[in-house]
Amino acid sequence: MTKLFGTVDYELGIIAGNRTIDPVSSLIIGLRIPNDGKVSVESTRLDGAAAHIVIPANHTFLPVNKTMWRQALSFLQDGRFAS
Repeated sequence: MTKLFGTVDYELGIIAGNRTIDPVSSLIIGLRIPNDGKVSVESTRLDGAAAHIVIPANHTFLPVNKTMWRQALSFLQDGRFAS
């Protein structure tokens, strides 16, 4: 991710999912590593990020996931994810 986004010089929180509803995509990614059906959890890590959290959600439905929204609001308000 550093190659794509460069060095992080701002406060960044990353939310990753670890559930899949698409077993074919998971086969391509590799069933043995945590993934959300599209990307591996490991590929969501970025050096310099202030916080990283993994939630039980899949890639497609992350934008409407209540846990994702609660964690995003927590990060925006407090600079960290809720425990």
